[in-house]
Amino acid sequence: MARTPRNGNRGQERVFLAIVDSLRRNPPYLLIFGVIFLTYLVCVALIATGSEQPGYRAEMGLAVLFLETIVAVAVIRIVEAQSSRIERIETLEAALTERERKMAELSKALAEADKVDINIDHHELKSCLLATVDNIRRALLYINPSFHDEMIYEVAGFQKASGRWAIGTLQTDSANYERILRHFYRNARRSIFATSNQEYMEFWAQVQSSGSIIKAHREAFQKNQAVVTRVFMFSTVNQIAAEHLAIMRNHSREAFITAKVFIADENEAFAANLIKDFVIVDRGLPSQAIGITSSFEPGAMGARWVFDADADVERAAEFIDGSSVSLDELEERLA
Repeated sequence: MARTPRNGNRGQERVFLAIVDSLRRNPPYLLIFGVIFLTYLVCVALIATGSEQPGYRAEMGLAVLFLETIVAVAVIRIVEAQSSRIERIETLEAALTERERKMAELSKALAEADKVDINIDHHELKSCLLATVDNIRRALLYINPSFHDEMIYEVAGFQKASGRWAIGTLQTDSANYERILRHFYRNARRSIFATSNQEYMEFWAQVQSSGSIIKAHREAFQKNQAVVTRVFMFSTVNQIAAEHLAIMRNHSREAFITAKVFIADENEAFAANLIKDFVIVDRGLPSQAIGITSSFEPGAMGARWVFDADADVERAAEFIDGSSVSLDELEERLA
């Protein structure tokens, strides 16, 4: 019998502690509880003194107590709804934070994996590709479909270009034609054999462009003793004008450039479709490169470079070289 009161006291104590803990964790409830408790005391006082005017104070006390209870319940529901909304927001924020953490870990893991998977024996290319993959991965964190579409467009262009590289072809256009041409000339190791047809004369007439090409030849000669044979090609001798001679003389003035002239109608064995503007850099070496001009329009020139043997171009080069005359011989004929 002695245990019952003790157990009852413990139960009441647990209830009281639970109420206190709830009020501590939800401060708005403490305010509501205090208001209700104070109102309850006022109502009890009104009811207790209602015996003097039973028709007034007692009824008013009950009415106030009833209204206060309704208001309290309404406020509790509002507070609970707001608390629930805050909890949901906090849960979502925690989930997003966790997602970002996992994405960062995954990105790091993939980056480490890429370093192993990209098996390219060229340090600079490998570094560029690794950086590109990492940049794309981070760019995808920006959730915008149009942005992603533009990324796909740009990467698809890179993929198309790399497809040409895979078969030993490099396409140049107005944006990079001269830069790439100078780069091949500047890095020549032994020789350059180049033709220059009438359409190309407009290019040589541009002092800056012409000077930059001759400068690249000079650098290759100083570095590797690479020499240049440039054959200027005309359909007939009558098409050679004074400005053409001036351009050719400008080239032959350099010790490392041999300027020659080829007249197509004086060489019946020469096929008309071989009168192209082309260049062979380091002919016969493993690093041989062949460039064929595809567009001659000033400001919009283009070329296709190939890095495998091209039998037609090489035969044409042999024939043109053997059938051309020196600039001195041409000037004697024109005199």
